[in-house]
Order: sequence, then structure tokens, then C-alpha cells
Amino acid sequence: MKILISLNSSWNLYNFRIDLIKKLIYLNHEIYITIPKDEYFQKIINLKLKIKVNQLNIDRKSFNIFKNLYLLFQYLKIYNKIKPDLVLLYTIKPNIIGSIASFFSFKKIKIYNFITGLGTFIFENNLKKKMILSLYKLAFLNSNTTILQNIDDYNYFVNNKIIKASRCKIIPGSGVDTNFYKYNIKNKTNDSFNFLCVSRLIKQKGILELVQAAKIVKKNYPNVNFTIIGSIDYGNLSSIDVSEYELLKKYIKHKKFSESIINELINCDCFILPSYREGTSMSLLEAASIGRPIITTDVPGCNNIVSEGLNGYLCKSKDVKSLCDCIIKMLNTNLQDRLKMGHNSRKVVENKFDKQIINELIINEITRK
Repeated sequence: MKILISLNSSWNLYNFRIDLIKKLIYLNHEIYITIPKDEYFQKIINLKLKIKVNQLNIDRKSFNIFKNLYLLFQYLKIYNKIKPDLVLLYTIKPNIIGSIASFFSFKKIKIYNFITGLGTFIFENNLKKKMILSLYKLAFLNSNTTILQNIDDYNYFVNNKIIKASRCKIIPGSGVDTNFYKYNIKNKTNDSFNFLCVSRLIKQKGILELVQAAKIVKKNYPNVNFTIIGSIDYGNLSSIDVSEYELLKKYIKHKKFSESIINELINCDCFILPSYREGTSMSLLEAASIGRPIITTDVPGCNNIVSEGLNGYLCKSKDVKSLCDCIIKMLNTNLQDRLKMGHNSRKVVENKFDKQIINELIINEITRK
């Protein structure tokens, strides 16, 4: 089959979809990619996979009607040129505009929409949110299957009548490479205790709450270290501002995102992510695969990875006190219990979130008759 895969980011494809693509190539499918030309575009070319890459001009944040009409035209042109049998669409604009474009293609195409998270718009209550949900509803009229990552997102789309339950399926995430993120026991007790967060510096990831919690905890636990790895997402309306970033640096060590954070994960004692909502958090999965106890929020996309007391602690969303309580609770958890939590984290990933399991579920879904 001819399979076209489209995303709004080359980085996204490079980091999360390559194994799926390799598997599809192995199964003798003809793979086409449409992605924007960012810093990872050439890296994908350099992999020398048997794929055909098409550049897509896409502004993922723009609501300009002319830019979006042009994007629709690009999709229609690509569809009519390639004539794919099925299309896999990831992220908001490809899901919406790529799906709508398929209405006008010369060939009937099977569309598979992958909703990897609801985005920052879900926290708003305005015209923009209503418009996006209406566009999703329109786009999904031509969807063969919409694949969501957790039961809460599934219920949200079904209960709001955006798509029928019969055309939805839950596949829990994009999967993590457990052979790369190998189980690594940290059984040394150091003078300091290291918390690690890997996240974009946006408010919806709970970054401001983490700063306040770090400020409070460090007063009584001076040997506790907090590190965050991630970039400021300037194009995101939820991005932290300059003053908030300066405050962050007083209490948390900041490092820019790198392609491999595995050494940072190995060296941390506990992973922490106080996010407001996720699809299925990849950073939590990577930390769990390494075998670390986790502190995260009791919200969709996080509480399907972490269970209270089993492999970490769950705090309330947007609640600094609750986050502080979990941090202090982890600090007072003895080493053997933390090691047991880390072992349980690894088992959770192996049993449910391993990339081989996830890719098999995806392939079975898109190739079934």
C-alpha cells in the first residue's frame, strides 16, 4: 500500500515515528512523508530510509485564513500527485486541514487521525476553542478511525459528539524504546537528592507550580536539587515570560533540550512532571523505562502511567501545596522503597507502553480490512 504520513514538525517524526516507519517499510509498504523543513528535515533525509519526503509549508500557530487555505491546497496537491491508499495524520493542523483536503481528492483515501494530546486550547473557554472543536467535527466526517491515547480524551471527543464511539480507538501513546531506555538501578545514596523534569517551558506543564514548590522545599531541604531540561516555546500562548524564567533559574537548574537525555535520567533520583493534561506523556514513559520513581499529576495522560504508591506519587493539578507534599513524601521514602517503585515503573512500560507493542497495535489497526 501507499501510506502517507503527515505532521507539523520534523522533530516529532524523527523522535517518535521512525520505528513505525521502519516497520511499515519492512512490511513492503510504500511510505511518503510530508513535513515542514525545520532543523530535523535533513536528519530524516540522512537516515536514507526507503521513503519519499515532501516539504510542507505549515505555520502551526497561525489562524490566518489565507495561510490555512494555502495549506489545504498543498495537501490536495500532494494527495492527487501521490494517490495514497491511506493517510496517517498527527497534530492539530494536519488532522484538521489534511482531513478536510481529503474530501476533494480525486481518489478515495482512508484517513487515520492520531490525537496525541488535546493541546493548550482545551484549557480555554472561548471562540477559538469552539472553532477548533467544530473543525475537528467536520474533519472527522472523513476519518476512517480516530486514534486517541487515553480514555479521558476518548470520552471527551465522544461525549461532545465530535466523533462517534464506533469510529474511535484507544492506543496508549507512541511507545518507548525499552532497548534504548534500559533499566538502570540507581542504588547509591548521595549527599544530594536530584529531581529531574523534561518539558517545554510552558505553563500547562505545571512549570510555575514546580518553581514555587522548589522554592518552598529548598528552604528546609537545602541538599535537594531540581533540574529542568527543555526550551521556551515562544510561539505558544502558554509560554513562560522573561520574569518567570528569571525566577525559575533561582531555584531550578535549566538545561537546553538535547537529543539524548538518557544520562540525565540515569543520574536523577526521581522524575517529576506536574502537567495539567497529556495524551500519554513521553517524558514520563522514558523515565519509567529507565526505572525511576515518578511524581506527576492525577490527570489524563499521567495517571495512566503512574499509580499512587506503586511507581510514584500523584499530586493535584495546579496545586503547589499538593506538589510540595509529594516531593517531601518522596524525600522521606527510603531507598529500598524507591528502588521498588523504579522497578514497578519499568514493568508498567514493558507490559503496556513498549514501542513494539504500540507499533503492532497501530499496524494492525491501519491494515485491517
